[in-house]
Amino acid sequence: MIGPIGLSADAVLNDWSQINFSGEPPYEELDRDQANREITRYLQPTIDLHFGVEFWVPASPVRLQAAYAWLPPPFEGDEVISDKNVITGGISTILDESLLVQASLSWADWERSIGGWGEDLQLTHLLLSLSYRF
Repeated sequence: MIGPIGLSADAVLNDWSQINFSGEPPYEELDRDQANREITRYLQPTIDLHFGVEFWVPASPVRLQAAYAWLPPPFEGDEVISDKNVITGGISTILDESLLVQASLSWADWERSIGGWGEDLQLTHLLLSLSYRF
């Protein structure tokens, strides 16, 4: 905390080498062993980066939040996917000693190309939460 401002950052290492199909894969042309070999061939480790800031409004129970996340794709090969960028903004307030209400809006965008078809993807989430501390 720097006065009424809180800062956060983290990095998450995703090791995709442990992922595999325990049942039959959704690909008719591959059996389970073949599909699991393809996973380790096409997926590479990634590092997700997250940054956030929170502002405590002086003389108020209100907090304002903003965050950014950079999520690189794990795929190598024919399928081209751009990095996913996620921006989030939020507001929260403490209604009494034990009750917290929070609302946030996240917007993500990324691109992908599969089999020659390109897509611009966008995703928006609204999250409302109520927390009670015992």
